[in-house]
Amino acid sequence: MEKTFSDFKTVTGSKRPLSTNHLKSLLNMGLVSHSDEGGYELTQRGRLLVRTLALMSEALEENKLMR
Repeated sequence: MEKTFSDFKTVTGSKRPLSTNHLKSLLNMGLVSHSDEGGYELTQRGRLLVRTLALMSEALEENKLMR
């Protein structure tokens, strides 16, 4: 799902210079890319990372409940 820079800034709640630096880092790591329409979208690598983090979070929550 494509997002604009404004969307990114709103979701993160950060100011423009910080958002710009984070977005550049995500681009450099290959986690997001520029879309044809001028926005940004997760790459396959970015989607894999998000899924992995979601699974890890779920596992940690289950571990907390078992204690």
